[in-house]
Amino acid sequence: MDGQYVAYRFFRVRPEWRRLPVEERAAGKDAFADVVETWGERMDGLRSYSVTGIRPDADFFLWAITPRYDDLGELGADLNATPLAAWLDTPYSYLA
Repeated sequence: MDGQYVAYRFFRVRPEWRRLPVEERAAGKDAFADVVETWGERMDGLRSYSVTGIRPDADFFLWAITPRYDDLGELGADLNATPLAAWLDTPYSYLA
C-alpha cells in the first residue's frame, strides 16, 4: 500500500537531568541531535519543535513522515540508544 506514516512523539526532560554536569548534558543532546539529523536524511520529513511554555507536560516533540512503518521503530531504537534517552519521558505519541 502506498502512502505515508506520520508520527508525533512528545518528550519531557526529567528535572534531574538539569543537575548533570554541563559536559554530560551537551554530549547527550549532541548524540540525540545526531540521530535526528541522520534520520532526517532518510525520511520524507523529520522535524523537532519546542513546546516549552506551551505545554506543561512536554518540552519538545518530533514530527516524522515516512513511507515505511519500520522506520518509526528503528528511529525510536536509535533515539533510545542515546544517553539523553535515559532522562526523557514520552507523555504522548501519535501515529497517523
